[in-house]
Amino acid sequence: PAGMLTDQAQVKSYIAKYNLEDELSNAVNLAIKQNSTDPYLVISEYMKSLSTTEMEEEEDDDVIIMEEENEIPQLKARGRHKAIMSPSVSIPTDWERVEYAKSDEDAAFLHEAMATNALMQKLAPSDRAHLVAAFCEKRFSAGDVIIKQGDPGDLFYVVKSGECDISVAGVGTVMKATRGSAFGELALLYGAPRAATVAAETELVAFTLDMLTFKSTMMGKAQQDHAVYLSFIN
Repeated sequence: PAGMLTDQAQVKSYIAKYNLEDELSNAVNLAIKQNSTDPYLVISEYMKSLSTTEMEEEEDDDVIIMEEENEIPQLKARGRHKAIMSPSVSIPTDWERVEYAKSDEDAAFLHEAMATNALMQKLAPSDRAHLVAAFCEKRFSAGDVIIKQGDPGDLFYVVKSGECDISVAGVGTVMKATRGSAFGELALLYGAPRAATVAAETELVAFTLDMLTFKSTMMGKAQQDHAVYLSFIN
């Protein structure tokens, strides 16, 4: 048929021209991140968001998508689809991973928390071990604002003890975070402002993970995914 790509060189050139490898990997990672029961829909919506073809406008109201029980809601604009791109990570040449001593009980708790997190459960055991070592314990008083909606993201949190309220402007409280709840990864992943405000309702202890450690680990995972995809198409 007219316009059909007929050899492997043409196929590879076409894939490179439109950056299809990276974008498909981004779409698959997004479906995994959302733990979607319909990954084909997530992937197709992501790919549609990259289209330069004009599409009919839909309503502009925002809807709230609860990703999973222990995560904050993701605000998704209804209307013309926009690409959600994770910015490239620039790791300083002199950067070194910082590790914090913790008890065997705390280490086991963090391993368990990551094993039930849709994003981190796909990491290799060695990557999880690196992250566990890099978590730093922080304490908050009742009433402290841990995350403010609209602010840039710098830390990922896992609640060790206590309770905090997660609220969205114009909506109010969307969930309560307690032991084992994780939040803060969306802003780190996509370089987007914080999607909600998180405030401690009691004395609260949380483990935090810095952006460079978080993104360098996730970047390594993405590179592995790319390698697997390359081996598949080749």
